[in-house]
Amino acid sequence: MQAQLKEILERDGIWTAVQDYVSTRSSDHTTISDILDGEEYRKLKEPGGFLADKNNITFSLFTDGIPLFQSSKVSLWPVYMILNELPPKQRFTRKNMVLWGIWQGCGKPQMNMFLRPLVEDLSQLFQRGIEVNIQQTEIRTRAMMIVATMDLQARAYVLQMTQHNGEHGCLYCLEPGKVVKSGKGNCRSYPYRDVDPEPRTKENIKSDAQEAIASGKRVHGINSESVLSCLPYFDVTTNVVIDYMHGILLGILKKLMSLWFDSKNSKEPFYIGKRVDEVDSIIKTIQPPYFLRRLPRKINGNYNHWKASEFRSWLLYFSLPALQNILPDIYLTHYSLLVEGTFILLGEGISEADLRRADLLLRTFVRNLNLLYRDSIVGLNAHNLIHLTRCVRMWGPLWAWSCFVFRVLQWRNKEVHSWYWKCLQADILVPSVPEKGRGNGSSMQRRPTQRLLPVYD
Repeated sequence: MQAQLKEILERDGIWTAVQDYVSTRSSDHTTISDILDGEEYRKLKEPGGFLADKNNITFSLFTDGIPLFQSSKVSLWPVYMILNELPPKQRFTRKNMVLWGIWQGCGKPQMNMFLRPLVEDLSQLFQRGIEVNIQQTEIRTRAMMIVATMDLQARAYVLQMTQHNGEHGCLYCLEPGKVVKSGKGNCRSYPYRDVDPEPRTKENIKSDAQEAIASGKRVHGINSESVLSCLPYFDVTTNVVIDYMHGILLGILKKLMSLWFDSKNSKEPFYIGKRVDEVDSIIKTIQPPYFLRRLPRKINGNYNHWKASEFRSWLLYFSLPALQNILPDIYLTHYSLLVEGTFILLGEGISEADLRRADLLLRTFVRNLNLLYRDSIVGLNAHNLIHLTRCVRMWGPLWAWSCFVFRVLQWRNKEVHSWYWKCLQADILVPSVPEKGRGNGSSMQRRPTQRLLPVYD
């Protein structure tokens, strides 16, 4: 890791780009445009803080599983780090990312074993740093990891928590959820509360972990201590953020579309599957913004196979005009809350008023979700919406730390195989013993309400 970081920082123009980008950030803290504008990042720049030394830098971490072969259960789990102080156009390019390591095997890695060397590397970078040669001058730079992004399943494994369908699955509060019927089985629902549940803290997570280790039983959803807790500056309730790509696009939005268009719901008032061709025709007439690289394919027969970027384009630019006068008004109004709330939190120049509005929109969306649809749809992805604005306030817009960064590295099969053998030769591929995962829930039936219940600010 140190060798890769040294090579990146000593590359022509990189150190200058880092220093220039940090120095040109506005001192006006009334708006948020990047991770450098978040409250927690600004705290690190205060006198005595880690970033008070302008030579110090920060990382964001991304990890997820990638299947090695389509016909096999063998998967790779890369761990990537990006340098937050680089300008976004350089920050998110593959050549400027640090590949810390890759696990290979069936199932999931034992995360504490897999990530322990990472914690050791990060501790050394935090305490001692590295020497880099910039234009014939030796500069010592130290680094710390301030953000970790992953999907719900990976997060549960990394943080030694229950999975998203288990009791107390939320990382940020002590909402236990409740078991509800879902088809022929059951799943866990996280109902909206007018009064927010008790928040988790670094201290009560540590206490629960120690109790769980001593008793051999899960406590408030905590199974054990995560190896990340060995980093003295790392607080999982602050430094682990919600990924909107998995949570909103591949989670909530995909589920809503299945409710609207799947013929299994043909007797429901929100079902519009018989008009899917009409929706597809409207999509074709919409002139997309020039910057959209991936336009959504036809919904009919395709939406279950959409990429995350297609769901993003549909959510932000196509869905509201395409669904107007097709999806019943109460459902369209409700859905528009999710669209606008997400759009605000993806923006640049997010004000405090914007944050308050986004929070109100998303909370209103969650409050009415089970009333319009089903209890089973209010899973952990939906519950996380009430915590999403807090993440943006702390660490900047959703795009600054979403797993879309990781999707840049979702290689084609030939590239995956090539990297696999290269990593074996370089001894950075870590085999381990798989851990068993848990199941997921589906859905049940509920009569809709005729008006949205407000959330009062």
